[in-house]
Amino acid sequence: MFPLDDKEILVIQLGAPQYRDVHLCHVMRGQKWDEGDEAYHALISCPVLLLVGRFDKFIPLADEISMNLVIPRSVLHILNGGHMLPIDCLEDVNDLITSIPGPRF
Repeated sequence: MFPLDDKEILVIQLGAPQYRDVHLCHVMRGQKWDEGDEAYHALISCPVLLLVGRFDKFIPLADEISMNLVIPRSVLHILNGGHMLPIDCLEDVNDLITSIPGPRF
Protein backbone atom coordinates (compact mmCIF):
# COMPACT_ATOMS: atom_id res chain seq x y z
CA MET A 1 0.00 0.00 0.00
CA PHE A 2 1.06 3.52 -0.72
CA PRO A 3 0.90 6.08 2.06
CA LEU A 4 -2.02 8.47 1.67
CA ASP A 5 -1.06 11.72 0.03
CA ASP A 6 -2.97 15.02 0.01
CA LYS A 7 -4.86 14.21 -3.20
CA GLU A 8 -6.04 10.84 -1.90
CA ILE A 9 -7.18 12.37 1.36
CA LEU A 10 -9.14 15.01 -0.56
CA VAL A 11 -10.78 12.35 -2.76
CA ILE A 12 -11.79 10.33 0.29
CA GLN A 13 -13.16 13.46 1.97
CA LEU A 14 -15.21 14.25 -1.13
CA GLY A 15 -16.93 10.88 -0.90
CA ALA A 16 -14.91 8.71 -3.27
CA PRO A 17 -14.97 4.96 -2.60
CA GLN A 18 -13.23 4.03 0.61
CA TYR A 19 -10.62 1.79 -0.99
CA ARG A 20 -7.06 2.44 -2.06
CA ASP A 21 -6.69 0.63 -5.35
CA VAL A 22 -3.15 0.70 -6.70
CA HIS A 23 -4.35 2.07 -10.04
CA LEU A 24 -6.28 4.87 -8.35
CA CYS A 25 -3.09 5.89 -6.58
CA HIS A 26 -1.29 6.11 -9.94
CA VAL A 27 -4.13 7.99 -11.59
CA MET A 28 -4.04 10.52 -8.77
CA ARG A 29 -0.33 10.96 -9.44
CA GLY A 30 -0.87 11.94 -13.08
CA GLN A 31 -1.77 8.62 -14.72
CA LYS A 32 1.82 7.50 -14.95
CA TRP A 33 2.98 4.12 -13.69
CA ASP A 34 5.66 1.75 -14.87
CA GLU A 35 3.49 -1.36 -15.02
CA GLY A 36 0.82 0.37 -17.17
CA ASP A 37 2.73 -0.33 -20.38
CA GLU A 38 2.01 -2.32 -23.53
CA ALA A 39 2.75 -5.64 -21.82
CA TYR A 40 0.13 -4.81 -19.18
CA HIS A 41 -2.44 -3.77 -21.78
CA ALA A 42 -1.83 -6.92 -23.84
CA LEU A 43 -2.99 -9.01 -20.86
CA ILE A 44 -6.46 -7.44 -20.84
CA SER A 45 -8.76 -10.13 -22.18
CA CYS A 46 -12.22 -8.62 -21.75
CA PRO A 47 -13.82 -6.34 -24.34
CA VAL A 48 -12.75 -2.71 -23.87
CA LEU A 49 -14.43 0.45 -25.11
CA LEU A 50 -11.86 3.24 -25.41
CA LEU A 51 -13.20 6.77 -25.67
CA VAL A 52 -10.85 9.67 -26.26
CA GLY A 53 -11.45 13.33 -26.96
CA ARG A 54 -9.87 14.73 -30.10
CA PHE A 55 -9.03 17.88 -28.10
CA ASP A 56 -7.93 16.19 -24.84
CA LYS A 57 -4.96 18.10 -23.41
CA PHE A 58 -4.17 15.44 -20.78
CA ILE A 59 -4.29 12.09 -22.61
CA PRO A 60 -2.46 12.07 -25.96
CA LEU A 61 -4.41 10.56 -28.85
CA ALA A 62 -1.31 8.56 -29.78
CA ASP A 63 -1.47 6.80 -26.36
CA GLU A 64 -5.07 5.72 -26.95
CA ILE A 65 -4.31 4.54 -30.48
CA SER A 66 -1.38 2.52 -29.16
CA MET A 67 -3.57 1.04 -26.41
CA ASN A 68 -6.20 0.12 -28.99
CA LEU A 69 -3.61 -1.70 -31.09
CA VAL A 70 -2.33 -3.67 -28.09
CA ILE A 71 -5.56 -4.61 -26.27
CA PRO A 72 -6.88 -7.63 -28.18
CA ARG A 73 -10.61 -6.91 -27.88
CA SER A 74 -10.70 -3.12 -27.82
CA VAL A 75 -12.64 -0.61 -29.87
CA LEU A 76 -11.52 3.02 -30.03
CA HIS A 77 -13.86 5.95 -30.63
CA ILE A 78 -12.43 9.43 -31.10
CA LEU A 79 -15.02 12.02 -30.13
CA ASN A 80 -15.07 15.76 -30.77
CA GLY A 81 -14.46 16.75 -27.17
CA GLY A 82 -11.77 17.31 -24.62
CA HIS A 83 -10.82 15.39 -21.47
CA MET A 84 -14.32 15.46 -19.97
CA LEU A 85 -16.17 13.46 -22.61
CA PRO A 86 -19.29 12.78 -20.48
CA ILE A 87 -19.74 16.55 -20.34
CA ASP A 88 -18.41 17.50 -23.79
CA CYS A 89 -20.12 14.71 -25.75
CA LEU A 90 -22.88 13.46 -23.46
CA GLU A 91 -25.12 11.93 -26.11
CA ASP A 92 -22.26 10.25 -27.98
CA VAL A 93 -20.87 8.75 -24.76
CA ASN A 94 -24.30 7.54 -23.66
CA ASP A 95 -25.03 6.03 -27.09
CA LEU A 96 -21.69 4.20 -27.18
CA ILE A 97 -22.03 2.84 -23.66
CA THR A 98 -25.64 1.74 -24.08
CA SER A 99 -24.78 0.03 -27.39
CA ILE A 100 -22.58 -2.45 -25.51
CA PRO A 101 -24.42 -5.78 -25.41
CA GLY A 102 -25.14 -7.30 -22.04
CA PRO A 103 -27.37 -6.98 -18.99
CA ARG A 104 -28.51 -3.56 -17.75
CA PHE A 105 -28.56 -2.80 -14.06
